[in-house]
Parts: sequence; structure tokens; C-alpha cells
Amino acid sequence: MVHALEEIHRLLRPNGILIDIHPFPQAPEVKVIQGDEVIFAEPKRDIQDEDEDVKQADRALAEVVERGLFDVEHSEEFDFFSYASSVPELRDFWEKYNAYDDTLKAEARLAQEEDVYTRAEQIRRELGDAEAAIHEKTKIARLKPKLV
Repeated sequence: MVHALEEIHRLLRPNGILIDIHPFPQAPEVKVIQGDEVIFAEPKRDIQDEDEDVKQADRALAEVVERGLFDVEHSEEFDFFSYASSVPELRDFWEKYNAYDDTLKAEARLAQEEDVYTRAEQIRRELGDAEAAIHEKTKIARLKPKLV
């Protein structure tokens, strides 16, 4: 990832800007929401299953800033929600969204996710008019290239 950021630095004009958006290295939450009330919220997987690629992105950004390739002009955190009318619809969306991801997931992780999704859908059905959501904490940063 550092190499990609070095290449971006090389290609950006001096007045160009790099916008980086990526999630925190923590498990997204599956939620059931009725009106303004969160009825169910549980991490999709164990916190120890943090995505290594997200951690690598954090380290790569820190390295190129430390090396003086970029200045962070602004950085902010925000909540990113994906909503659906049911958990199966939500899962379908995320399967399509992550279709490129060919990493193998441990059976225990898949079983835990399945359990969370099943419980969330049961609660959503019991409520009738609730919606399903995935909630991720996300970072956005505006980086300006420095002349080296």
C-alpha cells in the first residue's frame, strides 16, 4: 500500500489532493432499527477479527505522512450506514459489494456472522416494520502532496 501511495504522490499535481476513506479496524455492527430506536446491535464478528488490510492502510498512510510525502490537511470520523428492508436484502447487497474479496474466512467467523444475522432477522420480523443496517465507523482524510 505504501508503493501505491508513493505512485499517487508522483502522479498528483502539486495542487492536487488525495482523499482517503476507509473504515476503522473494528467489526461493523449489524443493527435492527425501528423508527429512531436501535432494537438490536451486535458486532458482525469478533473484534479480534479486525481486517488486516484496514490496519495496513492505516500504517501506510502514517508512513507516507511521516516520510513527508503528504500533509494531512483535514481528518474526520463519521458513521457509515447501509440500510435494507430485511437482513437477507442487506446480506445480498454486501455480497455483491464484496464480490472482489477472495480471502478465505474461517468457519468460526462465518458461523458467528450467520448467528448474528439470524438473530437480527428474527427480531426484525417480530417487529414487522423495522429495518436492518450495517454500521461502520469510518475515517476520511484530505492529504496534500509535499514537494520532495
